[in-house]
Amino acid sequence: MESYSTGKLLRIALFTSTAIGLITIGPFYALSMAFGNMSQDILLLIIGISVLGVSLMVFSFWAFNIFFFRFLDQRNILEGNEKIRIILSFAILLLVLHLIKFAASYYFLENEMTERILNWKIREFGLENDSMVVERFKNPAFTNVILTFVVISVNSVILIVYRFLQLNRKKKKIENENMALRIKNIEAQNQILVQQLQPHFLFNSLSTLKSLIKKNPENAEKYLLKLSDFLRASISFKDNKLIKVSEELKLCADYLEMQKMRFGQSLTFSFDIDEKINDKNIPVFAVQILLENAIKHNSFSESSPLQININAKSDSLTVTNNLCKKNQPEYSTGTGLINLSERYKAISGDEVKILSSDKEFSVTIKALEHENSNH
Repeated sequence: MESYSTGKLLRIALFTSTAIGLITIGPFYALSMAFGNMSQDILLLIIGISVLGVSLMVFSFWAFNIFFFRFLDQRNILEGNEKIRIILSFAILLLVLHLIKFAASYYFLENEMTERILNWKIREFGLENDSMVVERFKNPAFTNVILTFVVISVNSVILIVYRFLQLNRKKKKIENENMALRIKNIEAQNQILVQQLQPHFLFNSLSTLKSLIKKNPENAEKYLLKLSDFLRASISFKDNKLIKVSEELKLCADYLEMQKMRFGQSLTFSFDIDEKINDKNIPVFAVQILLENAIKHNSFSESSPLQININAKSDSLTVTNNLCKKNQPEYSTGTGLINLSERYKAISGDEVKILSSDKEFSVTIKALEHENSNH
């Protein structure tokens, strides 16, 4: 499983260790005050040393777990046995810290300075007459219990945070893999869609060109130039995910001009473009597919023309057409619009906005600031 880098984990460890250390200021202050009056300097010194000690202890626990689990992962030791790994973490920490405590106690018990420090603490806190507290200061069993409790509680918190980071990283990895597969699937669908549309478009275009050659040779020449520009652009951009708005609109203008020559006064269109949007990006063929859908799914004539408007603001683009529904609608799987919605969501994370009424149909997409995403 892909994991956070050691450096990043250590930075997280440093931050959390410092935070936990600072949180203990209140409890240490209350505990110090409960033992009696002492000078402000000694109080601050005790609190400072205590907070620093807690921070260093938590950080050392963090560092141990980071390198311990990284060692196990690199060598595939106990892979899949998370409970045993956690038990080993607790066991090793407890063993090491108790050995350190034992070695320190063995050394300091032979040192006269230890007794002086202990007696100073007892006098400073006014505990000479509290035999129970004095015994606890000197009783190793009591300190062993305290040490074990501290190790278990602190290490439990660290392992919970560490596990959360692992799960969060794994979740992101799975999401990225799913998104990559989704994009590949959408791209494959888009290629199939383009391949299906091109023969149909070419057939209609050649039929229109044949008709124009007989009726109006001058318009036939204009139509042929538009068709040539359109096909050249289609081939150039077919492998792209995104295209600049200005380039897509040029493609759409050529397409609508050709359709205008085919349908005459039965088709009208208009562009209302804010120049601020020209350098932004949209999925390639996004608008052109919407125009094809409008022409394909509506019945129109000179007396009841199809009116298409392309409106582009500074951050979004809307294609609107009036509804002239066919008496016998063509069979359609809705692949074009569904494909556009899926592609757009995969690329940007945003939804395509679709509005439909009895008289009008519109689709709005948001322009993207960057080449791959609007995030």
